[in-house]
Amino acid sequence: MPDPRRYTVLWSDVAFEDLDRITFYIALQDPVHAYKLWRQIHAATDRLSIVPLRCRIVPELKEIGVEAYREIIADPYRIMFHVEKVSVWILGVFDARRDLEEVLLQRIMNL
Repeated sequence: MPDPRRYTVLWSDVAFEDLDRITFYIALQDPVHAYKLWRQIHAATDRLSIVPLRCRIVPELKEIGVEAYREIIADPYRIMFHVEKVSVWILGVFDARRDLEEVLLQRIMNL
């Protein structure tokens, strides 16, 4: 019998800023594409309210033994999240064409 429990999807401030920055940049050239991307990413994160643990563990982090973070793809973006009890925390939206280690290191340096 499937688990009827639903998770609450919450966005961290940083993840919200990631998405805002990405869509703003794209909107400078193509507002329609920016809006479609915004919808695509929100649709992907909305699906996390049901069985978020089906998504893969972030491979680069899994290699170093960190298995608490998962991701869902909204091509060409990776959406990183963490599941806590009945909440899914969106932690970041990253361009999949970039090196994740570099992106995370840059993020840490800007704290």
